[in-house]
Parts: sequence; C-alpha cells; structure tokens
Amino acid sequence: MPCRYATEIDWPEGVTISDFARTAILEKIEDSYDLQELREAIARDSDERFSIDEVLAELD
Repeated sequence: MPCRYATEIDWPEGVTISDFARTAILEKIEDSYDLQELREAIARDSDERFSIDEVLAELD
C-alpha cells in the first residue's frame, strides 16, 4: 500500500514515485560525495589567498 503522502503529491507528468526516489537517492549520494571532497579540500588548504589583481597579473 503506497504511503498516503506519496499519493497526495501532484507529481509532474510522467514522473513515477520510483523515478522520484531514484533521483532523490542519486542526488543524496552526489551531495555526500561533494561534502567529502569539500572537507578534504579544507583539510589541505594552506590559507594562502590571492587578489584578483594577482591572478590577472599571473595570467598576463
């Protein structure tokens, strides 16, 4: 028996509950991966920062 809330949602045309769940799960996995990558980048951060002028001068 479907969840009452799932049946009350006005799903977009052609989107099934399975499609929605699959997309939500994949997005959650991607968000978790992104968060892991961010935490690793923060751990490696040297605190060195560059102004836009410095970056542009380096590109010239």
